[in-house]
Amino acid sequence: MVKNTLSVDLESFIHRQLNTKKRIESENGETALAIKYLLDIFDKYNTKVTFFVLGEIYEWYPDLIEEIKKRGHEIGYHGHRHILFRNRETLLEDLKLSKKFLDTYKPIGFRAPRMFLKKEYLKILSDFGFKYDSSVYGQQIEDIREFGIKEIPVSLSRYFGNSILNKFPQGMRKELLLQGIPYGSGLFISLLQKKIQYFIEKSHKKNIGSNLFIHPWQLSGYKETGSLPLIQKLSYRKKVDSVIEYLLGRNKFFPLKELV
Repeated sequence: MVKNTLSVDLESFIHRQLNTKKRIESENGETALAIKYLLDIFDKYNTKVTFFVLGEIYEWYPDLIEEIKKRGHEIGYHGHRHILFRNRETLLEDLKLSKKFLDTYKPIGFRAPRMFLKKEYLKILSDFGFKYDSSVYGQQIEDIREFGIKEIPVSLSRYFGNSILNKFPQGMRKELLLQGIPYGSGLFISLLQKKIQYFIEKSHKKNIGSNLFIHPWQLSGYKETGSLPLIQKLSYRKKVDSVIEYLLGRNKFFPLKELV
């Protein structure tokens, strides 16, 4: 059986503001409201997903994370501060800052902020008990035996061919877009809306499941405050409420741990 997977990168809109001090006072509880709204949608369609949680979000809303777990969803890890892991030290520092969260939930899944992770860091993740990573775009799950970890790529539909090597670090780069459409990303779910179903069905014909993710700040009713780069405002201008319900009504989705 081909399994589709869905995840939520649990971060606030303030984590999108670069080079800015983050404070919960600026957040005003918007992320918690968005997640409660999403949880009800998942209950409506009897769907369990993965929540990749920021350590800061756990510090702000510990009861919310516990509610996610109680409703049967997988708890993964998304770093602590939503910064780029440009060196080993930044990753290790985030893991140290999130010690209470990691000790409490013992997540086995990891996704790097902004999908930026160097391959050699997978050894660090494995040492901390992670069983899989989902920080690149591609088509096929890769068993990276040298680090004892699986790479579960966010879905990409190639223009030509049936596979793509999982490259580290990657992110949403021009080189990536020249190879295919990363339809599993929150950005392309916003841009393509219900057309995402076409790519899911296209992958199913190749016996490949789709791995999609969204952010809480992509939901309607989420009130952003503060300044954001214009390109980010334009890129995510369309909300994803209706398309998520559309996809949930036509496909079965699972947490990523089901693929490990």
